[in-house]
Amino acid sequence: MIARSQNPAREFSMGSADSSRFIKNYLYLVLSQALTYAINFGIALIIARRIGVHFFGEFFLLATIQGFFLLLADSGINTIYLREASKNSAIIGKYLNNIIPLKVLLFLCAYLLMQLFVLSFGYPGQIVRLSLVFGLSLLPFSINSLAAFTFRAIGRMDKELLSNAFNAMVAGLLILWLCLGKVSTQGVVLAWVSVHALSMIFNFYMLKKTVYFRFRFETELWGYLLSESKYFLLYTLTSWFYVQVDTVIISKYLPASEVGYYQAAVKILAISAMLADVMLNTSFPFIIRKYFTDPDQGKRLITRMSELTLMLVWPIILVVIFFSREVVFTLYGGQFERAAAPLFVLGLGYLFYYGPPYGLTLAYLGHQKINFLVSLFCAVANMILNLYLIPRHGILGAAIATAVTYAGLKIAYIVIFSRIRFPIFSFSMAKQAAVMLLPLVALKVLATPLLFCLPIYFLFIGSYMYKKFPMTEYLNLR
Repeated sequence: MIARSQNPAREFSMGSADSSRFIKNYLYLVLSQALTYAINFGIALIIARRIGVHFFGEFFLLATIQGFFLLLADSGINTIYLREASKNSAIIGKYLNNIIPLKVLLFLCAYLLMQLFVLSFGYPGQIVRLSLVFGLSLLPFSINSLAAFTFRAIGRMDKELLSNAFNAMVAGLLILWLCLGKVSTQGVVLAWVSVHALSMIFNFYMLKKTVYFRFRFETELWGYLLSESKYFLLYTLTSWFYVQVDTVIISKYLPASEVGYYQAAVKILAISAMLADVMLNTSFPFIIRKYFTDPDQGKRLITRMSELTLMLVWPIILVVIFFSREVVFTLYGGQFERAAAPLFVLGLGYLFYYGPPYGLTLAYLGHQKINFLVSLFCAVANMILNLYLIPRHGILGAAIATAVTYAGLKIAYIVIFSRIRFPIFSFSMAKQAAVMLLPLVALKVLATPLLFCLPIYFLFIGSYMYKKFPMTEYLNLR
């Protein structure tokens, strides 16, 4: 739906048929994203419970390293592709002709660089051997994301949902095997790669059924794509540093089990922020398009979306902070008790990270260079803090470094937005913070058990949101 509209104004003056299609596509996209988060978190939980802390640390250390080289394998091309397809859907076939061979070439480069990094970093032989297999999933991830962006460009989010449903079905077989079968570390990594390879084959089949293309090699178009995506690539790479480099530094100074504890905390916070991530990634393109047709209304919608983001993610993260020990025991069991302290500190950092979506707003407004400079500053600061704190305080030091970086990131964005006269912070957010915080403090003081506390708290938050945030205001369908 994003891509098919040649006239942005039309997107917000839809008739009933267009409104119905818009709602369906939006819901397809939300369900698709939520399914992906849920499956990935489910796999993480099963691996943690079935194979233990040490291998959990090894597995997600490799996943973290792979994340950096996956950015290189993509090189920001997907974003440029979606932008160009949004302007003219007729170019989709031509772009696919070139992007798929280009992604294969970038995969080969990224795979080799990943193996060189693992070897040069001095990891033990087990990690090196697992990396050879784990890195193969770079290609399926890259192609699967390309397919998802194509389905969004042609307004077929139902196909993206079908793709993720297939991935969930195959991943479900992996979870079943992890629960019932005799597993080994090598077997889990091989199964992980196989799941994504099967999804890639399925996505490629759906692409061929949906869009006509055949492989071509137009070096001029390759050069254009790589040139246009450079600032986006630099931004994503530096963002990876201040979000993920702590895990790599932990693996250098501490045993793999410490990586496991730390990643257990990270995974809890990632799934806690799922609702906000899904909502922002699916709604913001439509809201920004509204901004370009009606700036005043667009600014108001962005401010209201910022308020809604806080209401979606802060209550969950506050619960995680107040009941960090109970959450870790409930999800992972007693063997992951050491994850509770970093979870508490990281949770405080996430409250800053998931305030108003400054970075996302700048990205959609075309200020990628500003995003890159802020991200570069945070990456350097985070690296210095991690190198100082981790050798002295272990995984708690890594959590402190990340929380301080997130606070600095938010301060930097507040200054930038005040300079460009684009205020998306409202003082009503302070009232929202009180509404979310005070009931939880009362429940904690009264020593309310977690399982009894959650329904009461979220029923209160849900009723408040129902009155304050009608969704039609954000989608502007009426």
